[in-house]
Amino acid sequence: MHLLAVGLALLSGVSATRLLQLARGTQPVNVVLQMNKATSEVAIDVWNDDKTELLAHSCSRSLASGSFEEAQLVFAVDEHGAGTLQVGPQTYTVHDNPKVSGGIVCGRVSGPSETLVSCDVPIPASLPLKSLSKRELEDCFPRGLEVMNLFGVVRGLEGATTNDTAWSNNTAPFHTAQEGAPAQTTADAVVSKRQGPCAIWTATTIRVGDGNPHQNPLHIQVSEPMECGYLGCSIEHTAIRSFTIGWSADLSPVQWISGGFAVQETIETGNAYGCPGGPYDFFAVWRKVGQTAYTIQNALFNACTGTRPDGRSFVIWSPNESNRGGNFYCVYSRQYVRAMGDRYIDKSPEWPGGP
Repeated sequence: MHLLAVGLALLSGVSATRLLQLARGTQPVNVVLQMNKATSEVAIDVWNDDKTELLAHSCSRSLASGSFEEAQLVFAVDEHGAGTLQVGPQTYTVHDNPKVSGGIVCGRVSGPSETLVSCDVPIPASLPLKSLSKRELEDCFPRGLEVMNLFGVVRGLEGATTNDTAWSNNTAPFHTAQEGAPAQTTADAVVSKRQGPCAIWTATTIRVGDGNPHQNPLHIQVSEPMECGYLGCSIEHTAIRSFTIGWSADLSPVQWISGGFAVQETIETGNAYGCPGGPYDFFAVWRKVGQTAYTIQNALFNACTGTRPDGRSFVIWSPNESNRGGNFYCVYSRQYVRAMGDRYIDKSPEWPGGP
């Protein structure tokens, strides 16, 4: 037995827990439950361990068909995702601490209209699993989940750049000139009087084509992490910090422009929300800030010949007016919760169009 333990320790890159799971004849999978609170529509998806292949799908709180006929999955959770997950004969508590859950690791995200639970669980290695084609799946949410897209939120929180605060954030107006109008300097004005307007080129910023607008929301943690005891706890709105979120860009524009979209230079995240916590929960409040991404380019303007591009085109992200497409949500689990102020931009191209 001692030699086996030494051998396990020498195997780099493979955890003892994973080896013990395999030794007991199990395979790890990621089980995801999504719920639409407004319509009561739900879905269960089973993914492979690295979350790249979809293995099973069901439009209910349980999955007991196909490969899972002998090892059914059953969720019994409340509107915030707290509760239990049954895997075959074993019932676990939805929690990120294996000592509390009974041996699995779960995270959850709950917003005003949607909730998602994601659990990494062991299932029998004998289950025959194969990848499913998304084109063959039943649509569990015919009315859509475009308000929050919590699946994308969770995958974003699992990303390596979520706590990267080294981003371009401009919280003050970049210019005082009228939007889209060239900004002429005092020196330009002097030369203009001597040589006339045709000799003067002034810098400006223009939209490229239709701007190719997309919705790329920014997600930011607006509270300190909270850890509950046995009786549970909560984060009240008074513990939430309001952040000023400004536009950001791949390059520096001569001036900020709206590009003709319903966006603004800055927005406040506010603090009119709170989150409930159960026994031993570790959680925080996050804010989704609606943003529109559109393509712009710096240019030079001449009163006689018009405008010509100057440099390459680039993308700018600006907050939507009235935070259209944004809201608060609660994040539970140490694998998702970060530090207050940590943020990321969801740059997936799935939502074309302006606000």
